[in-house]
Amino acid sequence: MNKTVFSALTSIALVAPALVLAATSNSSTPAKPTVIIAQAEGANPAEFTLTDFTDATRGFSFKRPTSWTQDSSFKDGVRFAGGDEWLTLQVIDSKQSPGEYTSGFIVPTGETKIGVKTFKQGKFSASVLSSGATGQSSVTGKATDLLTDRWVFAPKAGKLALLTVTGPKKVFDWEGNRDMALSIRLK
Repeated sequence: MNKTVFSALTSIALVAPALVLAATSNSSTPAKPTVIIAQAEGANPAEFTLTDFTDATRGFSFKRPTSWTQDSSFKDGVRFAGGDEWLTLQVIDSKQSPGEYTSGFIVPTGETKIGVKTFKQGKFSASVLSSGATGQSSVTGKATDLLTDRWVFAPKAGKLALLTVTGPKKVFDWEGNRDMALSIRLK
């Protein structure tokens, strides 16, 4: 193939996608926003890095988002927040199974129950109650759609762990929530 033909084909290969993009971006129908929820591991650009946290007084440890700060005013467990995302971890005495606890749970006013799913991985089994709400961003002050997952599981006989994670729908890190739930250990 001669150099001129190769250059022409290369130019077409590089310019054609830009022309298609330009043609579609001028359409009168606005593009729907991209929602990133429950993608493959590592696919969410908002996926947080986890670090170890131990609460010796309450006898538990787990991995929590590195950049989030602890809210020391929360007394019923631990609470961490980062921007428009937050989590709480509570360990309660209960003879109920995770499914029984979740089925009797009433979502707080302003939240809409999305559903309950069972998550199993090896010996780990949890009931996950998902809900949604519209809130106000503490970062931008604008209205934002929020998702909440409440992971309920029995890490020890007579105990239930309740991991509640809330964040903006567009960057909700379901995989990070799962990783935190899987990391919880009780003494």
